[in-house]
Amino acid sequence: MYINIYNSIHKLINGLDFKMINTRKFGIEIEFVNANRETLAEKLVANGIPCFYEGYNHTTRGHWKIVTDATVRGGYELVSPPLQGEAGLLEVKKVLSIMHECKRNPDMDMVNMSCGLHVHLDASDLDGTDIYWIVKRYKDNETAIDGIMPTSRRGDARWCRSISSSWKSNLLKELNTIEANARQQFRRECKVNVAYAYARHKTIEFRQHSGTTDYNKIANWIEFLQYFVEQSVKIKQSIKIKHDYKPRKNSVMFASIREQVALLGGKLFYKGAWKIINENGETIRIPDNSGEHQNCGYAPLAKLYENNSYKGNLNKEKFLEFMRNYFPQEMSNNDDADESLFAGIPHYVEEFFNMRTTQLRRA
Repeated sequence: MYINIYNSIHKLINGLDFKMINTRKFGIEIEFVNANRETLAEKLVANGIPCFYEGYNHTTRGHWKIVTDATVRGGYELVSPPLQGEAGLLEVKKVLSIMHECKRNPDMDMVNMSCGLHVHLDASDLDGTDIYWIVKRYKDNETAIDGIMPTSRRGDARWCRSISSSWKSNLLKELNTIEANARQQFRRECKVNVAYAYARHKTIEFRQHSGTTDYNKIANWIEFLQYFVEQSVKIKQSIKIKHDYKPRKNSVMFASIREQVALLGGKLFYKGAWKIINENGETIRIPDNSGEHQNCGYAPLAKLYENNSYKGNLNKEKFLEFMRNYFPQEMSNNDDADESLFAGIPHYVEEFFNMRTTQLRRA
């Protein structure tokens, strides 16, 4: 009974064209088997989709390409050019339809356990703090995301390792650039790949999804990731600044101020003297007793603590006033933001994955 209901909903949704509002560019890598590479490339070209077999490479093209992949048993990888919006999804749908026509054996699937689906999202407009929140939210919701994937793509799977086993724990160490954040990642084959994807393509790569040539699954996953990223950026913009913030590295001088300034896109550091740079890259200068504006220095920062030191409890009134004075735009947005898995996700995408979770749990 349950499977029949799921299949009916699957067919209903699969027949619709997704109305994607999000315009962040994306690209996909479809690992597949049970098809001849030359036949597939020729068929796509004949149907108005430029595609070429190129052998193994990581070069971004303006056309679809078929490449070898040593991780795929008996198959290849079909890689898209950068795509965008509804037109991009419709192109994916057309490509998948043509792929199904190219099956060697019509009774066999086009994926096996070695296959995966990788989605790249454009990150050229993101900064290091955006990346922090994207990776943090994925890590915080990793168990729930595992639940919408088959068992082969859960936990610390070989080709999509968990965040905790792929990223260093001190993710807040350097937030000023994406490159600095990427240094916290020490393997490419993880669920969220920034280090290698950004260096090559200025993208974030999401590697967790299982291999599939099902348009419904692919379109829903792309949309989920698009809105997941946008919600993560909103959280950065509305981050709650707290006087009772608990720093990750309490032993570091002014840790509770330093980490919260970083979350707002600024930087507190020592270079001959204590200095603060705001989110616009401008050095904050603070008036001294004579009215002259100077670099921040030790004393003004120490006064923000109840014990007039470099650690301990922040004085609520003094700290919040300081932040309002020198980070006014960010503090005006200082409201709680929803970090839950489906925050900001379209309802039809959430419904699909809720159904998918139930299906996998009962399988």
